[in-house]
Amino acid sequence: MLVLSLALCALAISACRTTNEQPATTPPAPVETPISPELQKALDEMGFEKAPTLGAAFRQYVTAYATKNYGGVYDMLATESQGRAADRLKQEIARLQGREESKEDLATLQGFNGDGRKYFAWMLEKYSGGNPADDIINHKVAVTGEKITGDVGLVLITGTSSIIQPPVNFVKENGVWKLEVFGPYRTPAPGNP
Repeated sequence: MLVLSLALCALAISACRTTNEQPATTPPAPVETPISPELQKALDEMGFEKAPTLGAAFRQYVTAYATKNYGGVYDMLATESQGRAADRLKQEIARLQGREESKEDLATLQGFNGDGRKYFAWMLEKYSGGNPADDIINHKVAVTGEKITGDVGLVLITGTSSIIQPPVNFVKENGVWKLEVFGPYRTPAPGNP
């Protein structure tokens, strides 16, 4: 009887895991952070539904950025983009060497020990002016559509913010749409909707 009970418990746990898993085409959900009514309104007005394939991934990216979930943003980056973040860190350290006015930034960057994730979070914080939610609320970025060819896609937007510049590039990795940053970018074939 005990063996049967344990087997049923294991089966129930297995069933819960199976039914709670997200499909492979959905990016990993960022950590939930409370969203102010102003930010929610700005997100609702961005028109993510105009990009039926990429809109959900782009909304997750914007929401993670606006709520300072920089680790979540980094996790949404394509593998090559994550590698480029580490490369950019090395380049930035080399650029700041010997500059008296940049000693504080140089010490911070050297403290990252080559970790592209830490550099990316620092960069987002620095260039958002410290309040990424205001960056999204105060800049009228709007999604106007998308273009996709195979595993490469663009979210077309109007307007810009500190970190959102048109177009927004995505690549599909293992069935999940990932953000492509730091170029060079792959682009969909011309003429595709």
